[in-house]
Amino acid sequence: MVQKASSYPEFLEVNKHIAHYLGIRLLHAGLLLMDYERLYGQEAVKSMARFVDWCKKNGKEEMIVPALAHDISEMYDECFNPRTAGY
Repeated sequence: MVQKASSYPEFLEVNKHIAHYLGIRLLHAGLLLMDYERLYGQEAVKSMARFVDWCKKNGKEEMIVPALAHDISEMYDECFNPRTAGY
């Protein structure tokens, strides 16, 4: 079964951020983000978008790469806790 890509604004925004900040192709970022959304839901993706916005507004861009890398790379760990949650 093929999973349909999400198209709500936060998904598309975070997809671009993941591709840009982690230096991967947009398609690969989308596939990773679809898995993340499947595991943690739309609210988790929206939290990622709010986190990136918060970092940009508060001059904390250096926090974006480590947080996104952590959330994407650790998403399959059973003890995973997203760094971007709560934003």
